[in-house]
Amino acid sequence: MAREARAFQGAGPLTRAEIDSLSARRALVSPGVRHGFGLWLIQRENAPDLVSIGGDVPGYHAGVW
Repeated sequence: MAREARAFQGAGPLTRAEIDSLSARRALVSPGVRHGFGLWLIQRENAPDLVSIGGDVPGYHAGVW
């Protein structure tokens, strides 16, 4: 997950176009919250948008914001 988070920050191996495509707001979940390909995109007032990625296995959850 740390590598995935760094990739979305531009630290490779994804191109800017690939990052933009993966982080496009695709599905409206609730007001101000959308889901991209594996990313939660949360709009906040007076602050930058919050981007979250997570992973699950039975009994465990991890997240990066």
